[in-house]
Amino acid sequence: MRLSDYLHNLYLKKICKLKTRNKMNETLTVFMISEIERLREEGREPARRIYHNMLRTLRESAGKEEIGFEEVTPVFLGKYEHWLLGKRLSWNTVSTYMRALRAGYNRGMKGRPGYVTGLFDKVYTGTRSDVKRAVDARTVGRMIRMSGCPDESASAKAVDWFVLMFMLRGIPFVDLAHLRRSNLDKGVLTYCRHKTGQEVSISVPREAMEIINRRMVENCHPSYLLPILGQPRTRKRHTKKALTPYQEYQYALRNLNRRLERVSVDLRLGGRLSSYTARHTWATIAFHQETPVGVISRGLGHSSVKVTETYLKPFGDREVDRTNRKILNYVLNAV
Repeated sequence: MRLSDYLHNLYLKKICKLKTRNKMNETLTVFMISEIERLREEGREPARRIYHNMLRTLRESAGKEEIGFEEVTPVFLGKYEHWLLGKRLSWNTVSTYMRALRAGYNRGMKGRPGYVTGLFDKVYTGTRSDVKRAVDARTVGRMIRMSGCPDESASAKAVDWFVLMFMLRGIPFVDLAHLRRSNLDKGVLTYCRHKTGQEVSISVPREAMEIINRRMVENCHPSYLLPILGQPRTRKRHTKKALTPYQEYQYALRNLNRRLERVSVDLRLGGRLSSYTARHTWATIAFHQETPVGVISRGLGHSSVKVTETYLKPFGDREVDRTNRKILNYVLNAV
């Protein structure tokens, strides 16, 4: 654990010991700590980690522990954004922290005087798709052929998970890992997305069912569909504590990404495979097959078409450019 994280955790514990507090005099720092504690009690570990890291970096950028609501101004936010970028964080990470801060500010200022509307209008809170995460159809085909090989190595298992994620309409790894046996009935998978809670129903292709049946044989857990979570694994030497469910998932995710990175080197892709690649690739290939964006959105289980458009924006721009060229050629040939 980094020293800054250790000191930050000590400060969190100190604040949480305060049994009573005057809400009107409560600082942003104290309110955010109470939000972090609430998320922990609700078991919402991913959100808790985001809020924790946001508050830690906010305090580091401000150079102090206590930050009042009244200190949050456009200038203050601009300096925080600049500080985050100076730490070489991606624009999407900056956006994640800003949206967490905005949500906390809005909740904390509810019923208080001095609330400022549009406070976050000048900082980045969007989503960028400037990182190439998709691979071409030929690469996916090679990985599908690899998944049929009788190989029990960790890399072979990672290939199977990648292929399954692609075949199951780009299912996120978090959803794949948490699938229950009860989610599969008569060749149809029905589950709720971890991220949005939205119900998704997938007719499992024959090729995907072959992988599921093959991997289910080695599954030691009575409830999980696949041998990803709930399996015996070696504990680190320095700890005897059992992993929490979230830690176990993170452990599996890191292993998957490490194995996929090795596979990408073996295949000489020139790019990096990750748990996101299968999902983005499914969406990209569907787009190039002229599938309506609404259908792609439903296939991915997105809450809105706007989210899907973020995936496809770079390709949409190219399509518009090609259309523009066609229009110009048509006009020039008509002269």
